[in-house]
Amino acid sequence: MSKRDFKKGGVLASQAGIGGGGEVYLRDPSNVVPSSGATDQSVTLTLESDSFLGTNITHIASEWQIFSDSGLNNLVHESGEDAVNLTSYPVPSGAIDYNTQYYWRVRHIGQLNS
Repeated sequence: MSKRDFKKGGVLASQAGIGGGGEVYLRDPSNVVPSSGATDQSVTLTLESDSFLGTNITHIASEWQIFSDSGLNNLVHESGEDAVNLTSYPVPSGAIDYNTQYYWRVRHIGQLNS
């Protein structure tokens, strides 16, 4: 499974040199803001997830995705692996439109401490 594969969701932890990456999935982060079903949101909102949880793991990046459909098939914006916006992500101007329903998800990426 590649680091960009969201099918399992959750936290990806990797440790170099263990079986070609040693990646393990821990748990799905929760979407905190905006909450599910929220309406009348600004197009310049900030997405927020819950905090990173893990023992002996450092939160090194997050990946944020916004979709125009509930099946998460029509991607309209993606942050890529972001090492700065770990638990909150300011949606860039022009990424989303008014009067449109969107769906989002986040994936936390961690690295096992040596």
